[in-house]
Amino acid sequence: MKYGMFMMPSHPPERELYTAHQWDLDCLHMADELGFSEAWIGEPYQKPHPPIGVASVSIGSETLKIAGERGFIPMSLAFNQDYVISHWDAIAEGAARGGRIPKRSDWRITRDVWVADSDDEAMDGAVNRMLGRVWGDYLLPLFPAFGLTHVIKHESSVPDEAVTPEYMAEHVWLVGSPDSVEKRLLSLYEMCGGFGTLLTLIYDNIDTQKGCKKSMNLFDKEVMTRFAELNPD
Repeated sequence: MKYGMFMMPSHPPERELYTAHQWDLDCLHMADELGFSEAWIGEPYQKPHPPIGVASVSIGSETLKIAGERGFIPMSLAFNQDYVISHWDAIAEGAARGGRIPKRSDWRITRDVWVADSDDEAMDGAVNRMLGRVWGDYLLPLFPAFGLTHVIKHESSVPDEAVTPEYMAEHVWLVGSPDSVEKRLLSLYEMCGGFGTLLTLIYDNIDTQKGCKKSMNLFDKEVMTRFAELNPD
């Protein structure tokens, strides 16, 4: 399995523009030094264009059908099993329409990651810092507006109001010690039926740079080395 990063436009409103962009560049530099295989930012305008990745949020995504049909790189958020299976089915349907054979090794799965020495330290760093703020203040309030809160839940009986950053850290994000994150990542891989690249979502962690850098280092050196030989094809 490969691993990369997907940089979210998540700088807080109080962040000065230059400082925000400098953080993005520093984060890219660190990922490159660690050995992350790719980073996704914005849209390509140059010709010839680089490989095109297509992300989608909707269930059974029509956008991912187009990606499958045209041979674009499909990218999915990692929520519950019905959701991710609907995405692969959409990719496969589009590929069949275009006369292509879809490869799970091309499929990118994005998920929030925060690794620390212990589960408690990781939980605190995830929920009580920028990751928790982005989801609590911005992302989670969007899901009810699109009728998508149910795709986050690991069980349908979970009340909507229970889906909080704490819930995400316990049931959705890859949060914990290296051993715990390894188990969670393997469970995610099996739930999806296999995928080629895990993309970690990156936010503005200027105020918690030490914890962010530690998380990226542990993820690179203590977690992903255990998945180096995993090939979904």
